[in-house]
Amino acid sequence: AAKPFPVPLLLLYATRDPLVSPENAAYLKRLVPAAKVTMIEHTSHFAHVDTPDAVVAAIDEFTR
Repeated sequence: AAKPFPVPLLLLYATRDPLVSPENAAYLKRLVPAAKVTMIEHTSHFAHVDTPDAVVAAIDEFTR
């Protein structure tokens, strides 16, 4: 069941990640409804290496 989460939560998912399915985002979102889910398009498991600008932009937007 969903429970309050004590801090803001950003869930970053890479749309082409072979290790962690983006479908997991829906499961975690049900557990923490206040979480923000951001999908990083056209990248795999190492989104911070493959598309660092997209990752930084998502974190920047989240922290504003």
